[in-house]
Order: sequence, then structure tokens, then C-alpha cells
Amino acid sequence: MSARESLARTVSILGHPMLVMPAAAWCAARESGIGAQAAFAIIAGLAVPGLLVFGYSAWCVGRGHWRHVDASAPAERAQLNRFLLGLFSLAAAVALGLSFITEGAIPFAAADPLRVIPAIMAGSAVTGGLSMMFDVTSRA
Repeated sequence: MSARESLARTVSILGHPMLVMPAAAWCAARESGIGAQAAFAIIAGLAVPGLLVFGYSAWCVGRGHWRHVDASAPAERAQLNRFLLGLFSLAAAVALGLSFITEGAIPFAAADPLRVIPAIMAGSAVTGGLSMMFDVTSRA
């Protein structure tokens, strides 16, 4: 690898938005004067996806699937995009589930109603039973 390629890869990795965004959020948080806990939550929310992507990229390089962690080949980018789609879909599902929003299940119910709707009904029944058993009240 030439010095020029090495420099290009280094700039590609260090200047990647997933690494730059937490630093920019830290600067913005320091300037706005928000509390340390809120600043940490914002930065962690931006840094965790970057660390997961870097870990996945390093794993692919370690297994010999990729040549370098920057996913420079088209096949590597396609594989990284599939990983990101799964990662962000999981994050969206968790966020919707934790906020009791069930509309995220509608596309799955429309695609396969005979399997999905009974599963949703059973899950709702178990959740309702547990809520009554533990005397949970919700202001949602």
C-alpha cells in the first residue's frame, strides 16, 4: 500500500461522521451549558453506533472477509449497509417498544396476519396480566 493510500484511509476513518459527531456534540454541549449527564447521554447515543460499526468492521477484517476497516470495496460497503440496516432497525424497535408504541408491528401484521396477530394478542395478554399482577400503573 502506498503512502497516499495509507493517508487516504486514515483520513477516511478519522474523519468519518460516526467519529466526528460525538466530538461535535461534546463541543455543542459545552457551549450550551447543559448538564454533564445530559451531555453524556447525547454523546453516548452518538458514540455507541460508531463503536458497533467499528467493531463489526474490525471483526470482518479479522475473519478475512474485508481487506481494511474502511469498507472501501463495493461488496464490503454492501455488507456494511446490511449490518447498519439491521442495527438501526433493532434500535428503532427497542425505542418503539420502550415507549409503548405498537404501530411498528403493522407492516409485519399486514405481511403475515395469521402468524403475527395471534403472537401480538398473546404478548399483549401476558403483558396485561403481568401489569395487573405487579400492580403497575402507567401514565402513558
